[in-house]
Amino acid sequence: MTNWPAVWAIFAGGLVAGAYMTKVAPALPGLRGELGLTLVESGLIATTFNLMGMLVGMLAGVLCDRFGHKRLALAGLLILSLGGALGAAAWGFTSLLLARFLEGVGFIAFVVSAVALMNAAVATPRDRAKALGLWSSYMPSGGTIALLAAPWVINAWGWRGLWLVFALLALVAAIALARLVPASHYGQVSSMRLVAESLRNAGNIAMALLFAFYVAQWTSIMVWLPTFLVDEHRMSATAAALATALYVLINAPGNLTGGWLIARGVPRGALVVGGAAIAALCEIGMLADALPPAARYALVLAFSFSAGVIPACVFSGLPVHARTPQHIGTGNGIVMQASQIGQFLAQIDRAIAHRVHEASQQSRVLGQQPSQLCPQIAAHLHHFFESFEVFLVEIKLHDLAIVAAGVVVLSLQQALRVLNEHLVHLLDAFNHRGELELAARALELTAQFGH
Repeated sequence: MTNWPAVWAIFAGGLVAGAYMTKVAPALPGLRGELGLTLVESGLIATTFNLMGMLVGMLAGVLCDRFGHKRLALAGLLILSLGGALGAAAWGFTSLLLARFLEGVGFIAFVVSAVALMNAAVATPRDRAKALGLWSSYMPSGGTIALLAAPWVINAWGWRGLWLVFALLALVAAIALARLVPASHYGQVSSMRLVAESLRNAGNIAMALLFAFYVAQWTSIMVWLPTFLVDEHRMSATAAALATALYVLINAPGNLTGGWLIARGVPRGALVVGGAAIAALCEIGMLADALPPAARYALVLAFSFSAGVIPACVFSGLPVHARTPQHIGTGNGIVMQASQIGQFLAQIDRAIAHRVHEASQQSRVLGQQPSQLCPQIAAHLHHFFESFEVFLVEIKLHDLAIVAAGVVVLSLQQALRVLNEHLVHLLDAFNHRGELELAARALELTAQFGH
C-alpha cells in the first residue's frame, strides 16, 4: 500500500527547497541596501545554486545511492536550515555567500534523494506516476510561495526575518521526513559502478537532455517576460512581477496534469511530444507583434502550462530507466546537473540580449552606426565561446565528456533560438532603421554559432 504521508512529507521538503531557490530575488533591494552589495556580488548570491548543481549534481546522486537516500535527504534539509540561519546573521558579502553556498549544498543533497524516496514510498506504477507528478511541481509551487510571501515577511521583519522563516520551515520539514518517511535500500552497488552504469544508460541521457532543453526555454521566457511587460507595454514593476509569478505558478498544474495523464496510461513519449508541440506553437504566438498584448500573455501562460508536463515525464521516467532502485539517485543527479546547465544557458541568453540592447542605446547617444558596434558584440561572443571551448577541453575526462559537451552545445542552440526572437523584439521597439541592421547582424552571429 502506498505511503501517502511519506509522499506528502517529501513534497513538503520540496516546497521548502523551491522557496530557497527564489527567496533571494525579492530580498535583493534590502540585501544591497544593508550589506552594500554590488551588482556582481548580488548576481553571485543569486546564482550560487546554479553553480552547485552544475558541479556536484551527479556526485550528490552517487552519495545518496551509496550511503542512503533518507540520510542524505535529512542532511540536506538540516543544511538548508543551518545555511538560512547563518545567512540571517550575515554581516557582509563573504558571510552571505558562504551561507548561500551551504544552502546550495543542502538543496542538491535533498532534491537528488527525493525521487528515490518517492519511488520507495509507492506501491503501484499508477501511484508512482501520481507521486512523481506531484514532486515535479515542487519548484514552481515552492518558488511562487516564496515570491508571494516574501514582500509580507520582509515588510514585517526584514530580509533577515525571511531567511529565519525559511530556516525554521526547513527544520520542520526535516522533522516530518524523519518521522514519516521510511529508509530505502542502498549501498549494494559501488560508487564507480553507479557512475558508469548510469552514464551508459541511454534513458538517463535522454531524460537529462530533455530536461536541459525544457529548463533553458522555460527560464529564458521567465527572465524575458518582465522586460517585455515593462518596456514594451509600460506595465508597472509590481504588476509585471505578479504576472511573472503567475507564469511560474501555472507551471505547477501542468506538472500535476502530466502525472495524472501518465497514471492513466498515456505514454510518456507521446505526452512529451504533444506538450512540446503545443509549447512551440505558443512560443510562435507570444512573439508575434500582430497579436494583442492580452493574447500574447495568454499564450505565455499556455506555454508554461503545456511545457509543465515535461518535468512530470522526466521524474516519472527515472525509476523506469534506472537499472535498479539504487541507481535512481545517480540518474536524478545527472538530470539535476543538466537542469542547472539549462538555467546557466538561460542567463547567457539574457546577458547577450542585454549587451545588444546596450549597444543599440549607445549607438543612438553617440551617433554611431549600429554596424560599427557589431564587431564589438561579435568579439564578446567569440571570447566567451572560445573560453568555454577551452574549459571543456581541459576537463580531460573519458569519452563520456564528449556526451556532456554535446548536451551543453545542444542546450545552447535551443536557448539561442529563443534569443533570436528576443533580439528582434528588443530592437524593433526602438523603431530605428539602423538598429534593424544591428539585429540582423546579431541574428546572423547566433545562427552561425548554432550551426
